[in-house]
Amino acid sequence: MRVFLTGATGFIGSHLIDRLVEDCYNLTALIRETSDLTFLPIDKITLHKGDLRDKNSLIDAMSDCNVVIHAGAMTSDWGDKKEFYDINVNGTKNVLEAAKSNGINQILFISSTEYLVKKILLR
Repeated sequence: MRVFLTGATGFIGSHLIDRLVEDCYNLTALIRETSDLTFLPIDKITLHKGDLRDKNSLIDAMSDCNVVIHAGAMTSDWGDKKEFYDINVNGTKNVLEAAKSNGINQILFISSTEYLVKKILLR
């Protein structure tokens, strides 16, 4: 089974990679051009440079996968509202559409309530 993972360089994603590699899954990890790969076992996974905002990069990256784990998101205490929306909302839509384009029907979506909670509490 080949797994495609977004958010690979984040806290949750990097720990997921460790477990998936330990359990002998073939793994393709989406990374940004500027990603810090320090905590990734890059000799045991396939890296694919792309962006959640670029659906075509996602379609290409997950072309030989049969499971998608979407853990990628923009989480920060501050930032441009449009950028949050483009990455977190439109990026998730792009992941789902790319999976559909590749005939992948097993998708695990992992999300954090961090941004939503901060937004509600800081109104």
